[in-house]
Amino acid sequence: MNKEVSAEMLLGHLYPELELLWTVRHRGTFYRNYTADVMNLDEEELTIDIARDGLLKLLPPAILTGDFELTKTNADGVRQKKDVKTRYEEMKRRLHILEEAFLPIDTFNFRNNLATERHIEEILELKVNYVLKEYFNFDIEQVKDPLVAKAALLLPLVANRRGDIRFVKRMIENIAGRKVRIRKSAYSDTDNSQYWMQKIDFDIVVDNLTEETYREEEKRIAPLTEFISTYLVPIDIFCSFNIVGKNTDVKLLNYNTNVL
Repeated sequence: MNKEVSAEMLLGHLYPELELLWTVRHRGTFYRNYTADVMNLDEEELTIDIARDGLLKLLPPAILTGDFELTKTNADGVRQKKDVKTRYEEMKRRLHILEEAFLPIDTFNFRNNLATERHIEEILELKVNYVLKEYFNFDIEQVKDPLVAKAALLLPLVANRRGDIRFVKRMIENIAGRKVRIRKSAYSDTDNSQYWMQKIDFDIVVDNLTEETYREEEKRIAPLTEFISTYLVPIDIFCSFNIVGKNTDVKLLNYNTNVL
């Protein structure tokens, strides 16, 4: 899981129906140095531990513990009657009781953040839909293919990314979930080598490729490759998308083909 993903965003996507049911415990920002925001999540108990400071930990330390609570002598210089271990356990117990007392407030704030995150996402989604429709004449709400719906969100980047072959490669890998190899060559529909176009082959690698899996993959990626050809490949580049088996550079089993 990406460490930069906030707990609100994660829960909003994975468990939107549980927005008002989570109980949250703030373990402290110290843990944020080496863990994700979500430290622990219990789906059955509906509890979540996050690497943030709760309201209690935002209070001045002097309010929670005394300056001489764990020292050998008290403020008057008199030796403490209880040993350090006993006083430390008492302090831990007292802080635990205070944390439990502040738990409802921290939980309320977290649930409020969940609702705020949901509203922000709804506003941003409306904004993206408006931009795509008004500026790119692309109505994403009418798109039925899930891969194209993901790719369409990158349309605002088209001006800077059209013709960026490496970007297209990473895009296919992330959206389609397949490894992609790039092959560059020259294309000409005549035997005259003086006139040719740059040709880019995107080899989409499928493990254990069979005739059945080939047909399934061809059907699955066809809308995506058509979208990429339309918006991200310049007109002066001849581009093809090939479904190939793993570690195979040639046509496999006579049914590898190009999706133009």
